[in-house]
Amino acid sequence: MTARLIKRLLDTCKRLIKRGNLDEASGAVVSKREQLLEAAISLFSEQGYAATGTRAVAARAKCNVALISHYFGSKEGLLREVIVHGITTVGEELRHLHATPMPAEERLDRLIDTMVDHFDRCCQGMQIMCHQLAQAQSPLLAAIRPKIAENVDLLTSILEEARGAHRLRDVDPRTAAVLLMATYPVASTLIGPRSPATIAVLKRHISQIFLQGVLKEPADSPSWRAPALDSAASP
Repeated sequence: MTARLIKRLLDTCKRLIKRGNLDEASGAVVSKREQLLEAAISLFSEQGYAATGTRAVAARAKCNVALISHYFGSKEGLLREVIVHGITTVGEELRHLHATPMPAEERLDRLIDTMVDHFDRCCQGMQIMCHQLAQAQSPLLAAIRPKIAENVDLLTSILEEARGAHRLRDVDPRTAAVLLMATYPVASTLIGPRSPATIAVLKRHISQIFLQGVLKEPADSPSWRAPALDSAASP
């Protein structure tokens, strides 16, 4: 009886693998919807949204192209889900970082690493997201704006904790959160071709500028004074 049961389980696994529903590496059952979403993320990142057809996504996912309409309504609906998936992933990473005890400087430094790494993995989706946010009438805006607001709230909470620990200068935490989230996508597209070396430089410079500022007190200018800090934000 046991041998027969094991054989039935193995046969079921083989059928799932053949149908593309089982991840051989993890052993987890993957839905057709997830397969299409992962295929779209890969293809949009590799060749861009405009250059990627629905048939290419379906072929990468080993699914019938009609399933894109079934699950997402259209190619635009698939794009919306790709962007929401990316924003949600960042939110999960922010929650984990927020819940992990560590000094404010280390948390913000790790936050910048996380965000730059995410942009490097999902650059096409992030660029499309920024483009959509710049269009007040974008049909995708209603879906992605609340998700982005959630992430801004999380980052604002992290900065407010830094202020509570007297580690934040005289800046508004929410404004600083928005600026930090907007900095890395723009900088990533302008700093140079993506490579491990470029990403390392980007992380180092964003961390240095955001955490330490750009200007330092000149040794030969005794009249120069640092901007005044409020009592709650003194270092």
